[in-house]
Amino acid sequence: MPVAEAATDKPASNAQPVAASVETPAVQPASLSRDEQLRQELIGVWTHLDNGQQWIENRPDGTARMFIQLSFLATLLYGGDMHLELQWDIKDGVLSHSITAGTPAENVAKLTKDYGTSRTYKILETSAQSMKLESVSTTPEKEDWTRSTLPAIWASPSNSAAPQP
Repeated sequence: MPVAEAATDKPASNAQPVAASVETPAVQPASLSRDEQLRQELIGVWTHLDNGQQWIENRPDGTARMFIQLSFLATLLYGGDMHLELQWDIKDGVLSHSITAGTPAENVAKLTKDYGTSRTYKILETSAQSMKLESVSTTPEKEDWTRSTLPAIWASPSNSAAPQP
């Protein structure tokens, strides 16, 4: 429709609402698989409290990074805070994270010896601000994660101990 026609008080007989010709975001998710919808929802930074505090940043390319700030007792076992680089994926509603690198190496080695290099979780619920997961293991445990800002240590340019993305 020419601009002059749009400015008049009388719509043309063949005029259509502008919104009808624009694809809305509500239409797009229907074309995505459930796993792809979940991937889109889980991109970003999340935090979780368990034996200290954990932050994870799930990136759109399937990589992630995690900073684990351990509690006092966990520090006795694993030696201090850790930075992990990960791969992540969702298949059939199950989230998988696998460690690809981490520092300090000796602490990561202790952690992976006790817990392995990967974790899988059934995705129970997601929203813009939270995700509820249940570990897929012999003793399932539920975890509540909340949307977060970056931890201060990632925002610091002088942090050379963390693996760089």
